[in-house]
Amino acid sequence: MPDTARKKKRPIRKKKATVTSKKGLLGLFKKSTAKHPEATEQHEETVAGDGQVLQQKGAVLGKVLAWAFVAFVGVGAVAGLLNLFAPPSTAEKVVQVGQTPEEQQAAEYARGFVGAWLRATNEDDTEIARYMQIERGDITTTEPTEYRELAVASSHTDDSGVSTIIVSAEVLQSTEPDESEEEAEPQEAWQPTWYQVNIYQQDNSFVPLGWPAPVPAPETTAAPRLSYSHDASEDITETVTDFFEAYALGEGEVTRLTHPESTIQPIGPSQYSYVEVLEVTTDEDHRDSIPGDETRTKAYVQLRLGDDPKATRSATYALTLETRGGRWEVRTLDPAPVLNTEQITAEVNESPKPSTGDIEAEDSSTE
Repeated sequence: MPDTARKKKRPIRKKKATVTSKKGLLGLFKKSTAKHPEATEQHEETVAGDGQVLQQKGAVLGKVLAWAFVAFVGVGAVAGLLNLFAPPSTAEKVVQVGQTPEEQQAAEYARGFVGAWLRATNEDDTEIARYMQIERGDITTTEPTEYRELAVASSHTDDSGVSTIIVSAEVLQSTEPDESEEEAEPQEAWQPTWYQVNIYQQDNSFVPLGWPAPVPAPETTAAPRLSYSHDASEDITETVTDFFEAYALGEGEVTRLTHPESTIQPIGPSQYSYVEVLEVTTDEDHRDSIPGDETRTKAYVQLRLGDDPKATRSATYALTLETRGGRWEVRTLDPAPVLNTEQITAEVNESPKPSTGDIEAEDSSTE
């Protein structure tokens, strides 16, 4: 029998694992296939009929993008819901301080009006005619009024657009001598005067409502109580005296009497050669001893300044002193004295109030 031909077995070639390098966003979702070749065999690339490569990684990316879109829409919906229930925002109100430009213009207009009125004569009324229509007999004086220091003292504009303005000036006036002085001549002096003017303003136009009216000087009432009811101690008085000799006369350095943090500068150049401290009072009593460091007290100083003891003027200062190293030092020159608010409140409460009978009597009288 013929020998049966032996069939040679072909060696089976193992298919190499294909590792595809991915770049871009797909690489973020790629798992390493070097250690797991069987994973590559299970997820081999397939080719569709139109030649496009379909990958499972693309499906994963699509899911991530879809969830990201859903999350974005959800955040937007929540933000819109919160805005729906949030209280509406309101613009902060602007508080206007001082006079408006229109009020300032009206005040300056009134000041010019008063100046033209004081200068007007029966032969020269051109300037005043720019403010008012001149009729016969309105101005018959032959001499202008001499004045100086023309300024606006106060101004107020009501809701109807009418500004009430007080203009102050110093007017040169002559005073007749007494009958006993036969040969005496009239004396001239500058007298403070005040004039009220009413100005109507509309659309940046101003119209005087009548002529300037001389009015009395503002009344001066009684001064309120100050908060300096104690006599100053000898140490405070000595410090204050030495301070004003350096501050007003330039005798010595001011810094040796002031606190290190003080910014007080002496009067320069010195205008006076004589100073005398008359009285020093404080808001607290420190006559028994010097308190501990950093203790402050308010002081009120009355003094005289001048060229010599026979030619002086009175002056008052408000100071703040502070202790340091067992002695008093001037800390600040205060812009104004301190009022005794408790005393003012007590005086108001103690003022007589109308009784019920008086109120009923007033009501019956008005009916």
